[in-house]
Amino acid sequence: MRVACVPGIVSICMTAAAAAFAQAPPARAVTAAHVTVELLCAAERPVAGQQAMGLQFTLEPGWHIYWQNPGDSGTPPDTQWQLPAGVWASPVEWPLPERIDEAGSVNYGYRGHVVLPFTLTIAPSAAGAPLAVRAAVQWLVCRDMCVAGKAALELKFPLVSADRARVGEWELLIAHAKRQVPQPAPSSWKATAKASGDAFVVDIITGRSEQSGTIFPLDVSQVDDGAPQGQESLPAGVRFTLRKSQQLVKDPATLRLVVALDGGRAGIIEVPLVR
Repeated sequence: MRVACVPGIVSICMTAAAAAFAQAPPARAVTAAHVTVELLCAAERPVAGQQAMGLQFTLEPGWHIYWQNPGDSGTPPDTQWQLPAGVWASPVEWPLPERIDEAGSVNYGYRGHVVLPFTLTIAPSAAGAPLAVRAAVQWLVCRDMCVAGKAALELKFPLVSADRARVGEWELLIAHAKRQVPQPAPSSWKATAKASGDAFVVDIITGRSEQSGTIFPLDVSQVDDGAPQGQESLPAGVRFTLRKSQQLVKDPATLRLVVALDGGRAGIIEVPLVR
């Protein structure tokens, strides 16, 4: 089912559209409209402790899915787990996204290919025995229009031979994705933020002059996602000027931002807002 990417109603459209999909038997990989979704693992057999896993999306050219904060419109993938006793799954983690500008609407998301890593925790009582990891996944894949999709995924341990042959490849994909997940900014970075009229001014001191970067707000409806991000190089850092969202009724006490700088450097900052 196709739906328009209209801010404020996309999640409603997604729920309604996904409900229209017929139920299908679970599978490790499911190909739907414009995307293939699959479960990956970094081990052949379940062992006690923590096990690296991944939820992979492979998209047709020009299509994208959304980050945890989707930006101007959209909604991120949602995953509901069905797991045997003694097995727990962490929430998925979110690798650094990109700004996707389409006709003046800016979203944060992924094009081409992305793995959302997560961790499976297995109790000793559940280790060594056959088990199935099942996930009900819903997503919105968009280009000029959006298509809501859902899939019932299942990965069975021990793996079948065809999957065992790919564990090495999957392990590398999951490890790469985990390296792309932003972590708290280095302690050497110092950040300040102030409200100035209709904008937030954020200074990030890294110890060197920064020529360019991008900010991804973690909280929705605080920053005008479609507005250009003003940038000014400082002798030891960078200054960002972010226009406030028109939906913002009151300035927040703290800004939570992912800051991406040249050279693949990225970090999460939580900075009190000075008025």
